[in-house]
Amino acid sequence: MSDNFIEIGGFTYLPEAKAIIAMESSRDLFYESTDLQPVTVDGYRISPWGTTNDMPQLIIDKAEKSEIVQSNLLFNIQSGYGQGIKPMRRILEGKKLVGYEEIYDGEVVDFFAQNDINGFFLEQLSDLHYFYNVFPEIILSGDKRKIVSLRSKDSV
Repeated sequence: MSDNFIEIGGFTYLPEAKAIIAMESSRDLFYESTDLQPVTVDGYRISPWGTTNDMPQLIIDKAEKSEIVQSNLLFNIQSGYGQGIKPMRRILEGKKLVGYEEIYDGEVVDFFAQNDINGFFLEQLSDLHYFYNVFPEIILSGDKRKIVSLRSKDSV
């Protein structure tokens, strides 16, 4: 119990709002455990996501049950995304930066189109806001001097 709210049997009374709310506790979903040890799968050591290794699915299921959580996640993702990513070039006068201009053709624009950079960015932002973890895959050229492909690996 505190000055700002009163909790009784799964219900919370908010005196300032004169409201009673009932929410499922997230205590069982988010926890710290020192007994989760890395496991070996196909010769690779991995750290499980929760005791049943399904934390992303649990988070998605919990988020889908709350319109407020869904709205907040959508707002955060859209705020981060803005108008997406655009290839830009710096405009210099001598060594002084005076502005930027968008690039409409060339190798960079081709790379953006072939790799759907805005789709990649949106997937990464979504995973970041849901799971606070992202898994980008960066494919390099044979000589490892150039990025040839970007992929978003699912967290789920």
